[in-house]
Amino acid sequence: MKVQSIAEIKDLLKNCRATHVQNVAPTGFYQLKAHAVRFPDGRLETREYLDKKPAAVVLPITTEGNIVFVVQPISNVAEGSLLELPAGYSNSDEPPQATAVRELLEETGYSPTRVESLSFHYQDPGLIREPVHTFIAFGCQKTDPQKLDHGEYIKYLEIPPHFIPELTKTQLLLDSNTINALYHALILEKLSFDFVQKEIS
Repeated sequence: MKVQSIAEIKDLLKNCRATHVQNVAPTGFYQLKAHAVRFPDGRLETREYLDKKPAAVVLPITTEGNIVFVVQPISNVAEGSLLELPAGYSNSDEPPQATAVRELLEETGYSPTRVESLSFHYQDPGLIREPVHTFIAFGCQKTDPQKLDHGEYIKYLEIPPHFIPELTKTQLLLDSNTINALYHALILEKLSFDFVQKEIS
């Protein structure tokens, strides 16, 4: 879906919400672990962390210069849904770039002609050890249907880059991975500051 207005995005977020129903037993997807940490003054402290797979996020730019976003029901946030860039966890020894391309294809059905690394960051360094790798994908076109995992519900949309300032001002962009990827794309001049697509060779 190619977005024509901010109102369309707001409607999609409103109609794509997850709501908390009841507490159930954990599935084991994440494991909470703890280790002893030595500080520079010699003290030992215990720190807990989540043991999880590495992750990748991708900033997809279409051949028309739009950005492909996804909307997912997210029960852990008050809004019940978030506007995000495609992202996901790596399979076994899968390289981060391969994860980014696979997740883009699975979540949206879009394929790129070229992918570049932007950076990596720590999502919550006090709790999560694995970094999130960020990529930008150029020349994206719709080539396949979505191939969602069991339990996933994802809507995808193309948003013109000039909407980004308004999405930020109105707090419709709240996902830290998405904000980080957009920031790095701007700083590294993969997108220009007037939000017109710009490739740097």
